[in-house]
Amino acid sequence: MTPHIKQDTRQPTVDASNQRIQRVLGFVFLVGFVLFSMFLVTATHLPRIPPIARGPGIDKWLHFSAYGCQTVLAMGVLYFTDRLVLKHVVFLIVVLTTFGAVDELTQPMFHRQAELFDWLADCAGVLFGVCSVWLLASIRKNKPRERSA
Repeated sequence: MTPHIKQDTRQPTVDASNQRIQRVLGFVFLVGFVLFSMFLVTATHLPRIPPIARGPGIDKWLHFSAYGCQTVLAMGVLYFTDRLVLKHVVFLIVVLTTFGAVDELTQPMFHRQAELFDWLADCAGVLFGVCSVWLLASIRKNKPRERSA
């Protein structure tokens, strides 16, 4: 007689409800990323600078913050679509820093100045956003999960 082999009937670790929530969150982050990127291009190409950005060094913090936020949204897309791996993150860094460079280089067409230090602030914001989300994702991944009865 052959022994009876019991099939593995355990539920997957992520149920259908969680998968649906992750897909929705991935979509929300994608829409947020696209809208924020459109806002960013528009704001950086307006010929008139708002009074808040006229202090010494304030515009660098604005560049840093804006590109940091844009990166967090893009990393959110990767995280919630289970694509947060080094290969995709490196590609994202290249794309967003290139986006920042093109953004800076096209500003003179709209009577704005292109500055190397603005682009460096953009790059720093991208790296900060990547590191922040990567750290949070690592903490969340290593956090022990409670099992329900």
